[in-house]
Amino acid sequence: MFILFPALTGLIDISLFDYLPIAVLLALFTPVMGLIANIVANNKVQAFAVFKMLGGVFFLPLFAFFINNDFKYIFGIIPNFWTFMALDKLLNTGNQDIVFLGIGFIYHFVFLAVLFYLFNKKY
Repeated sequence: MFILFPALTGLIDISLFDYLPIAVLLALFTPVMGLIANIVANNKVQAFAVFKMLGGVFFLPLFAFFINNDFKYIFGIIPNFWTFMALDKLLNTGNQDIVFLGIGFIYHFVFLAVLFYLFNKKY
């Protein structure tokens, strides 16, 4: 869905190849959410509560769009901040920012490795 949206709607003028790395980063976020919920929750009701809480926490980086100075990088500890910044750079300039993409991929893979370790330790 994320990959086809720009091409099918015509709302933004970016190529599929420019948007593809950001779509992959967005896809990497799904196992992060699932592993966090699985590690923290012991039953379905707790998992539902964890997902509700994580939904609020992971929307916090959207506030970085309204901050013009370097103070916005305080949201950098939340994994999807780097994806949002890469998407913002692509939509504003039409070019990818390798720094945001690189930090995003590294951060997601390190975060996933830690979560996989904790998951394997729990089970």
